Amino acid sequence: AADARRLPFADGAFDLVASCGLLHHLPDADVDAALAEMLRVAAPSGLVLVLDAVLPEPRWRRPIAWSLRRLDRGRWMRDARALEARLARAGADWRTVRETYAATGLECLLAIARRA
Repeated sequence: AADARRLPFADGAFDLVASCGLLHHLPDADVDAALAEMLRVAAPSGLVLVLDAVLPEPRWRRPIAWSLRRLDRGRWMRDARALEARLARAGADWRTVRETYAATGLECLLAIARRA
């Protein structure tokens, strides 16, 4: 177990660094720190993968999913644009895809970057 804001690994230690369902549990400053750490511990040309829940859009077309997301224990549930903004601040060239993955309309954002 480790703090995502201060990973206990050397620079460039891993070919793949992944986060699944973490970021919506963190405030913006901690998201920025966690992403910076993920990029730091990724090997040169290593991959960084982020998969996280986002608020469904449009809200009126997915009221069940919107309600489920509002009930989620993650205090910092973001819409896809807000999460993409956090990713952009990390400084990598992120490729993102927003996906609906449940019949209720729940959505997630998948983001992949290669460390430069």
